[in-house]
Amino acid sequence: MPLLCWSDSAQPVLLPLIYLMLRRRHKSVNTIRRDVSVLKWLYEWAEMSLGLNIDAQIFAGRIEKISGHLDQFAYWLRSGRVALNVVGRIGRSEPADWLHPRTYNEYLASLRHFLLWAAERYPSQSETESSLRQQIADIKNKIHWKFEALTLGGKTEVDVKGLDSSQVERVKSLMFFNAPGNPFRNTARLRNWIVVNVLLETGMRRGELLKLKTTDLHEIDGKFYLVIRREPDDPTDSRAVQPAQKTLSRTVSISTALFSDIEQYILTARRPTRNKRRIVLKHQFLLTSERGTPLSLSAVNYLFDVVHAHLFRQSDVPFHPHILRNTFCNNYLEWRVDDNGAVLDSALDELRQICGWNLTSKMPLRYAAKWISAQANEHNRRRINAVWNEINRKDQF
Repeated sequence: MPLLCWSDSAQPVLLPLIYLMLRRRHKSVNTIRRDVSVLKWLYEWAEMSLGLNIDAQIFAGRIEKISGHLDQFAYWLRSGRVALNVVGRIGRSEPADWLHPRTYNEYLASLRHFLLWAAERYPSQSETESSLRQQIADIKNKIHWKFEALTLGGKTEVDVKGLDSSQVERVKSLMFFNAPGNPFRNTARLRNWIVVNVLLETGMRRGELLKLKTTDLHEIDGKFYLVIRREPDDPTDSRAVQPAQKTLSRTVSISTALFSDIEQYILTARRPTRNKRRIVLKHQFLLTSERGTPLSLSAVNYLFDVVHAHLFRQSDVPFHPHILRNTFCNNYLEWRVDDNGAVLDSALDELRQICGWNLTSKMPLRYAAKWISAQANEHNRRRINAVWNEINRKDQF
């Protein structure tokens, strides 16, 4: 787990250590790394600009001394953490140095969680319990509204990407395990074929894919399913960097063809051969390296880098594991609403379930916005063509 340490002694900074262990240890490594970075900047800025030790102030119950300077810290953070007292600079730093609003708001959210936790855990002394509770509530309320004022309003339009049908066919043609142009070794072809197809058929994340076990493959009444489990601290996972799992546990259906491919892989390719015999594995993870160890994140990233180099190097099409999740969401909404006449709200609820989002998640709305935009443009095209056809018809008479 990433930690914030003092540069001179290499010892962890006490307050962030307590916070991370009590409140953030269940988060993904990238989220914790972001939290640590933001806290590092806060500690550096407070020492540099105010001459304050954050730990000492909070332990003494003087958190308002920090929250009172949040607007100054926020400006310093937004401007790219560039010192404002540099000799020779007139005005603010170059716009290119400034944080993107979304990144800036995420940093503020990390800091807000930390300060609210600290305000509740380390209040100043109070004579009675009721006055202590009121004091904590007042401080937390001030911090809350301070961050509300600092958070940048407005939303950046999110470009929902995804592959079209022809691009998906190109990927499948290259990745088919018996294809003559397949760029991977024979021992890895079936596994890589399964990686791509599981992501396309289920929309699961890369981390969820790598956490699948052989016991997660099920057949019920002639239908086939994969069970996605959220197990962040699996003791059987020997990988140095364990895959992150952000979404909820769920069961998703797969095609008969994919089930057969997975079954064939388990029987013939999952366990490497040594001295003409299949080795015994000490884990149940479905996807393995050629040494029999659980497949790593870097191996999956390499797979997608190779495919990108073969198919999309000359274009601006990104190719990474998450774009297959985008593709799945786009295709599911199009199939469910356009081809089957489902109500959009119902299709969005189904997408939340399949993708592991909670029932109030707004993520499906991003994909719905793309679908609605496409529908609106198509209807407008038909309207314009109808108008011009009517004008041309009148001109003929």
